[in-house]
Amino acid sequence: MKKWIGATIWILLLLVGWAAWQQYAVEQTRATGQLWQHWTRAARPVELQFESPMPVRVGDPLVHFEDGSARMVGVIRHVESPDSISEELVMTDRAYAEWFGSAPPRRDGMQLTYHSTPDSMEWVVQTMLPPATRQRIGELLVEAYREHQSEILSELQPVMEKTFQDAAQIMKEEFRQSVQRHDQQIQELGKRYQVELVEQELVPLVQQEIWPVIEQLGKPLVIDIGQQLWAEASIWRFGWRFLYDQTPLPQRNLAQKEFERFASEKAGPIISENLPKIIAVQQQMLAEISRNEKVRETVSESLRTVVQDDEFQVLVGDIMKDVLVDNERLHQALVDNWNSPEARQAMELTNRRLEPTITRIGQTLFGSPETEITPEFARVLRSQIMQKDQRWLVLRPVPGEEPGGSGELKENRGSNESIRVIRGTELGPDPFYFPRRPRQ
Repeated sequence: MKKWIGATIWILLLLVGWAAWQQYAVEQTRATGQLWQHWTRAARPVELQFESPMPVRVGDPLVHFEDGSARMVGVIRHVESPDSISEELVMTDRAYAEWFGSAPPRRDGMQLTYHSTPDSMEWVVQTMLPPATRQRIGELLVEAYREHQSEILSELQPVMEKTFQDAAQIMKEEFRQSVQRHDQQIQELGKRYQVELVEQELVPLVQQEIWPVIEQLGKPLVIDIGQQLWAEASIWRFGWRFLYDQTPLPQRNLAQKEFERFASEKAGPIISENLPKIIAVQQQMLAEISRNEKVRETVSESLRTVVQDDEFQVLVGDIMKDVLVDNERLHQALVDNWNSPEARQAMELTNRRLEPTITRIGQTLFGSPETEITPEFARVLRSQIMQKDQRWLVLRPVPGEEPGGSGELKENRGSNESIRVIRGTELGPDPFYFPRRPRQ
């Protein structure tokens, strides 16, 4: 029985070894075939015709994407510009490349697409923060916030409240002073708006559109309240006191005192009793006026005129500059608050709690000694700092033909057949860098 078990184990090991050898042989055959093609098929020069002048430099690669990986199939050897052939970056519509022996055979309709990394901060941000990285950073921040929010906020809240209170008080005082300093400008601007907006636009609007609404909705209530007040008023009490005040007798202002008594004892309760009706009528007025298309257009146009007025914008800018930018008291208050012992203690606590998260975010963006640098950071580093890998041309399949198809070959037609180069609409995958496996 033991012999049969041992024999079975050896047979299984032989089968596994044979399968591994077959896979290795296939890979070696493919690599050997590529090397054989590279050494036995001579490199050929090829002319590249660009659809429009594009920046090109000697050494820019021609790559071919196959099975998800990039393979270099050629390199630009000469660049023609209107003045000279140069190894520096030039704008050109024609160049000459070396077509490697291991490159796919040239066929009718074959094209290259030109790609270059943008020299902009937007590209750097998009490259360093792809969707997966943004999601990961967001998860790290949410995790840190949930774990430490109570402790951090309890330390920072008193500092923030004091900072906001001091800043608000200083800005309020500086705003008043700035308005006083710009009083002449405000008065001149007000005079101009008085004529251009108030007299020419708003007064006619009130007379034609707003006042009729007020009169229609408010008149019945005003009449009703007036009748109630009249019913409580005493003509005799007001009359004899008014006549007494006109005499040279010593006690005066009896009519004024009677009016104050009437307002306090009679008119006040009547107004209070009708207050719900007054509020309801006001709401009806506002609703009716707000639905008036003429009112809305005039008010919107007036506000737009003020906001877009150059003089008004300059005035507001000057005041905001006084309050926020040139306000030394505000700047000093912010510095004092965030340099206080309480603020330092809160920041030290925040740093201690968030340092692990910040380290993990840094590793997500830039990499670590265990995982090497990230592909995104490598791409930015080589392109923006080292000025490398900034341009490449990608070999595209012949339209309508499957990869490895049998279109008409150009191998034996000489070196005068050119390949058209068009500008790529998308940046595409990076052919220069592939992430390494983590160190063991």
